[in-house]
Amino acid sequence: MNGIHHVFLTVNDIARSRAFYANLLPQLGYGASWEYPDADRPSVGWLGPGGSFWIKAADPRYAGDVFSKDRVGLCEVAFHAADRGVVDALARDVPKWGGAILDAPREYPEYVQIGRASCRERV
Repeated sequence: MNGIHHVFLTVNDIARSRAFYANLLPQLGYGASWEYPDADRPSVGWLGPGGSFWIKAADPRYAGDVFSKDRVGLCEVAFHAADRGVVDALARDVPKWGGAILDAPREYPEYVQIGRASCRERV
């Protein structure tokens, strides 16, 4: 074993999320996409050299829920960027794609010596 093969995020608006991630993920090296056409709960994934990143429609029972990184489950997904310029450019573009910057780009010395920003897709 050597790494994570894929990550799935469950979203409450697949069309809006697809549009957001279709802009973001190719910028991060996940250029190819693949659709899983389940009539009830469709999903779409973006493929990259190190694995894949997927979104799927929420079960209707949970479609009204909103994300909180403090609840049980996923806290965050962090992507690697080639340099700080890439991080800053993406931070400028995220709002245009319907996302929101939660934490402005800054250095996180406790991780790696590359800038990092927190963002989320608006729900």
